[in-house]
Amino acid sequence: MNKNTLILVVVAMFVGVALYVFLNNDDAISENNDSLTADEQKGLRLLKTAQQSCLSGVITDGEVTIDLETDFMTSFKASSGVRKEKARGAVNYVDEQVRSIVDKEVRDCLQQHMPQIKACLLGDCSSATLPKDIEFQFTYKPAHDIPYLLPDLVSFGLENRTDNRVLFKQPGKGYYVDSVPLFEQNKKRNAAIFGVVRESYIPDFKENTKFCLRRAAHVPKAGAYTLYHCTQGAGCLHESTTPKWFELCEAGSTRQYEFLSPLIRTAHAQADTQDWAIPSLKVLQERKDLFGIGYTHFKVEAVDAMNSDFDGYYYDITVNGRKANINGLPGSFRAQSHDFSRPITIEFGLQNLNFSGVNDGCDEISLILSFVKDGEAVGNPVTLKRSYVALRDARVKEVSIEGIQYRWSGKYKRAPKMYDTEVFISSILIAKNLDLEGNKPAIEDAKNNISRMKHDFDSLGLVFEGHPLVAVIRPPLTQISYGLAIGMVEDTQQIRFTYDNSMARRLKQFLLEQRARGGKYKSTIAHDTFLYSIRGNKSYMASPPVCTDDS
Repeated sequence: MNKNTLILVVVAMFVGVALYVFLNNDDAISENNDSLTADEQKGLRLLKTAQQSCLSGVITDGEVTIDLETDFMTSFKASSGVRKEKARGAVNYVDEQVRSIVDKEVRDCLQQHMPQIKACLLGDCSSATLPKDIEFQFTYKPAHDIPYLLPDLVSFGLENRTDNRVLFKQPGKGYYVDSVPLFEQNKKRNAAIFGVVRESYIPDFKENTKFCLRRAAHVPKAGAYTLYHCTQGAGCLHESTTPKWFELCEAGSTRQYEFLSPLIRTAHAQADTQDWAIPSLKVLQERKDLFGIGYTHFKVEAVDAMNSDFDGYYYDITVNGRKANINGLPGSFRAQSHDFSRPITIEFGLQNLNFSGVNDGCDEISLILSFVKDGEAVGNPVTLKRSYVALRDARVKEVSIEGIQYRWSGKYKRAPKMYDTEVFISSILIAKNLDLEGNKPAIEDAKNNISRMKHDFDSLGLVFEGHPLVAVIRPPLTQISYGLAIGMVEDTQQIRFTYDNSMARRLKQFLLEQRARGGKYKSTIAHDTFLYSIRGNKSYMASPPVCTDDS
């Protein structure tokens, strides 16, 4: 055993004995500290002992000179407000001083004991002996059968906790398990459960299961586990035969959503019904049964490192102003740990969703990048926006925000099953070339006309084989032309506008029958309605720069 190892062993033994003595001893205290409570006095002794222990055997170089005990007392006496607020302010000060110590060995040693020390200083010394984590078991009962979810899998998350996981149902037990930290007294954490999505859809608001946890006022004396029964859309209830480490609580609004009582259904149904629940990129990549339309694999790369002290990040996606939540959960429940000395790379997949070319053949995607540290949202979010043309590769878009360069690209992945026929009710040809600059006036006229035609068709309210029909603007690809394809709104609320040949022919016939009704139908649906096959890689390449944010 070398000298350094021996020193660390001696220090650890000393600190261990000291912690036991001080957590179980209420002996006399210095008269200078007699204004403190018994718990605060214990905490101060623990602080002094830990400092002395961590410094013993360490040769200081002049950088570790802080007297934490004195600084605590100074900060405590200088603070204003009630005692609890004074103690909290002093603790925060000491915590910052510990983190600022340059000598890593001393800093790590002190940080190891800070949870126990802080608990005492805040008047809750008993929590120093409590378990750090609780085995959080929960059952999850779907409100109804949802064909767009994978069976026996759930996404469970604590808000702003990094590396939340997809959970498997425990074999033979019927419940899911995750490790949940035992929070400080009076601290709340929002939690959420959703199924693992295999196909993008718009959930009913009742499908969200959101609740809030806080440490129970009277914690059990044994058994570091607990069980809750959760019902989709209704919340969770504690199983009374298991230790009750947490109480359900109400939480206020967060950066992402507003949480209500765990037993009260969400009152803001209108907002929730607008959100997409979408699969993760991993699920899309592993699927062998994609139907009709594939997906676009987007990649957002930061060229430079941020070099911040954040410990994680999360992101949220919107499509044409509507949130697209991976596995039905906002980004704050999907935070990922990250070393910010390295650039960030984000990858995600999007199916067609509601892409219909609402902006002259283009749609808009936003990515909001947010940051976390120690389980809390920190810093200012970064918002990136770009246009996208459905069923095509996404042009590389570069943008600089606060000195960081980002590069956003996308690659369209075709579905294994070939549904490659579109149905067009109109097409405006401007030129058989891509001279966009030389045809600006004609292009503007075509945009105006095709947008009016889309509005006129959508207002007809046509339904084909049980599916509402919408017009989809298709912008130039290999020549300057704007077309109006017809899409079907699927049960998932996604818009699909590529079909097998048989369905395409039936749809064309249906449209021509509507045209025969005359009036607005005749003026909206052209007599030369036609089929178009999108074969070969050329049909899926990136569009020329025809969107408003293209250079």
